[in-house]
Amino acid sequence: MPSFQKDERVYKLELAERLRDARDLAASQDDGWFDAVCGAVSDPANNLTQWQVHDSFLRWLRGDRAGGLTPFTSSGRVKARRPHDSNPSRPTCRRPPSDRPARG
Repeated sequence: MPSFQKDERVYKLELAERLRDARDLAASQDDGWFDAVCGAVSDPANNLTQWQVHDSFLRWLRGDRAGGLTPFTSSGRVKARRPHDSNPSRPTCRRPPSDRPARG
């Protein structure tokens, strides 16, 4: 257990700090926020999300930078929902259309 701090906690805190820095850049309307997010999420040390997840996220973010700013600049909790969702407090995520499997 002595290496738990070093092996499992430190890099997660470093990733959180990088995302916090990206948020601060976004809040100050610095165009560097996008590169900061991409760098943090794409870092090989990031094992908090699978590459497929952050790859889809970054593809969406590249296509909608203005929409991507919202989670980084809004105060409080961001709630996302589908218009037809009967439970507006339940966050939902949708894959970009290009990531959806073809029906057949």
